[in-house]
Amino acid sequence: SPGGLASASLSGTGQRPAALEASATTQPFGTIDVGSASSPFTWTISNTGDVASGVPTLTPTGATTQYTITNNCTAAIGAGSSCTVVVTFRPTTGGTANLSLSLTASPGGTVALSATGTGRPLSLLTVTVNGNGAGTVTSSPVGINCSSGTCTQSYVATTTVTLSANPNTTTSVFSGWMGDCTGTGSCMVSMAAARNVTATYTLRRYTL
Repeated sequence: SPGGLASASLSGTGQRPAALEASATTQPFGTIDVGSASSPFTWTISNTGDVASGVPTLTPTGATTQYTITNNCTAAIGAGSSCTVVVTFRPTTGGTANLSLSLTASPGGTVALSATGTGRPLSLLTVTVNGNGAGTVTSSPVGINCSSGTCTQSYVATTTVTLSANPNTTTSVFSGWMGDCTGTGSCMVSMAAARNVTATYTLRRYTL
């Protein structure tokens, strides 16, 4: 037939779209003392596609004030490349603190991350100086230096506090501890819970 036959050969390689994936989705930090900090945890965010992602946006929700978040995913992620998000748990109050993070890029999709931790509250140590004598009570670790009335200091729950009685040796004697310590030696209290200790000082008696 007039015109003949024409043929052509075509080939190509399909490219996978940008797709973000995280090295983990959930990080449990366990129990951390209030005022302390966990070890940092790093999420690695990878682009498993064949083209670059859009610029990611990180949105945190939940107990954001109890976590430090370092977002290193602030530019488009190239094909096969990655970036990191680093989180540290720093509890400011006792109880459970949950954090949610949403990392979104277009193209690239959304990665949902979460962290949870429990803040262990501080325990209150109350020291009362009693009696008609004079003296002080000091502590190790520092925090209590009490010469009259009632003094308080908060400690992390894993602390053991040693209290020392220091009478005015010219006028007074140490008569002993009451409450969570007894006797007249050094007083050691575990701060796993609130503690109350009373130190009594008595005036010396002199025979004329």
